[in-house]
This record gives sequence, C-alpha cells and structure tokens, in this order.
Amino acid sequence: DSYDITYKNATIKSCFWDGGSILELYAFIKESKNKFVNDCRVGVHIDWDGVIHEVACKDVLNEIDIMSIENNLPKFISCKIGNVDQMALYELETVANRFGGKYAKKELVIVKDISPAHRLRAKEMGIEIKKYV
Repeated sequence: DSYDITYKNATIKSCFWDGGSILELYAFIKESKNKFVNDCRVGVHIDWDGVIHEVACKDVLNEIDIMSIENNLPKFISCKIGNVDQMALYELETVANRFGGKYAKKELVIVKDISPAHRLRAKEMGIEIKKYV
C-alpha cells in the first residue's frame, strides 16, 4: 500500500512531519483496515493510577501511539522514525503488561533498521517489528 499526502502549505507539513505524525497516521490507517480489528485509536493517553487529580501535573500519563482491539485482545503499537534504543522496547513492554496483561500484543513500527541486538531483544519480549519504507 502507498498513500500520497498533500499539504496545504509548509507550516501544516512541518506540524505533521516533525514529530513522526505521518508514520503514526500511516500505521493507524493500516491497522484500522485489519479485518480482525474491532476498534483502533491513535494518540492514546494512559493514566497510570486511573484517578483524575485536581492538579494535572500529579497525573502520571503515558502516550501510546496506537492502541487497537484485535480479536478482543488489546494491541499496543509504538512508532519510531529515528533510531530505536532499548528504552523504547521497555516502554512498550511496560505499558502493554500494565494495561493489557499477558495476552496483550505489542508492535513496534519503524522506518530505519534496528540493530540485531535490539531485534533479538524485541523478539524475546514478544514485540513484533514492522518496517515501513
């Protein structure tokens, strides 16, 4: 699959391109077209304690790029446009385990190759890697 994206102007393009939003959008579109996916959301904020505090800074939030429900199981997807470090793997692992349990699926979407060591570690952690070019 390929998608052509046209921007109204350079300012709009910079809003989408700088933070890797285009990769997230592309991965979201692909995920939402999966016939086994019941629901799919992009830019999901997860509150660790589930309590809404009066002072916003007391809430510990994580953002997961894409979260979907596939065959009634949660799936957490992290998108990386740059180099992937081991912290990205552990962050995905932690969020998926905390909010999805042992049956949660984990996926890392990348555009650059990752080191064999990181690829092996991802495999050990049950993280599927998808590379979009």
